Amino acid sequence: MKTNTQQNHADYDHDHHEHAHNHLGGHHHHSSGSQNLWIAFTLNFVFAIIEFIGGMWTGSTAILSDALHDLGDSFALAISAILQQISRKPAPEKYNFGWKRLPIIGAIVNILILIVSVVFIVSEAIPQLLNPTPVYSTGMIWIAILGIVANGIAVFRIYGSKRILDRTVMLHLLEDLLGWIAVLVVAIVLVFTDWYWLDPLLSLGIAGIMAKNIFEQLKIVFVIILGATIDEPFKQELVAHIFQLTPEIIEIPKFQLWSLDGDESVACLKVRLATPDRHEIITQQIHDYLATEEIHEVTIECEFANKYD
Repeated sequence: MKTNTQQNHADYDHDHHEHAHNHLGGHHHHSSGSQNLWIAFTLNFVFAIIEFIGGMWTGSTAILSDALHDLGDSFALAISAILQQISRKPAPEKYNFGWKRLPIIGAIVNILILIVSVVFIVSEAIPQLLNPTPVYSTGMIWIAILGIVANGIAVFRIYGSKRILDRTVMLHLLEDLLGWIAVLVVAIVLVFTDWYWLDPLLSLGIAGIMAKNIFEQLKIVFVIILGATIDEPFKQELVAHIFQLTPEIIEIPKFQLWSLDGDESVACLKVRLATPDRHEIITQQIHDYLATEEIHEVTIECEFANKYD
């Protein structure tokens, strides 16, 4: 049978509570999350314009290419912020979980933009590697420093979020940050040498890192879409803690845990109790414990040992 949470359950392990939050993200202030995305969008878009000017000033095709890439990042950030805001609004009743799945769509869009970016970087880097051209290295140094500062601030605003959408957005920003560090290193080397092939070589290295990150994020997105458990150890910890709530729980034959968006989780479980005497109190305890772990969508079915024994 099913019950709703009606009372607070204060008797739980605080250390376990903190540990579990590290797995699935815990509670986040959503308004500050979307605000961070808009700040990152503004920084990316404004700096993309600066890159166009700087690329023409230095004659660096790498900087001009990154300007186009940053415009793509800005587009992804805007989509992320808009979808995150929409996901918090009321949805038609036919959508069981509202708009909470929308961030997954945003994450997929961001991953697709990352893939296009990798293809673009490789297509630009290979010709430059085969036919290196001179650039104004001193100007590249100053632009790279500006790029590191701008993207560093954007990464700092989003760093630490466990939301799948924010993680894919941060890949864009980390990619830009790594790219500008590479530009700075290359520019400093080019002040003293004519090793112009270093620029496209580092670009290919960054593209390889991006490809690996894309693969990791795709795995997470597919796990969420398929309704699988993101973190099996966390699920086992929840089961173990529920057993500790009361000795009247003798078996948990079913415990399903899946994520809506990489942040908010849903649980469905069946518990076998020794007797039906306190089943309402026990289900309330389970509801309240799972609520402390930021799992509020919970369905509990009870069965009783004396029904079979």
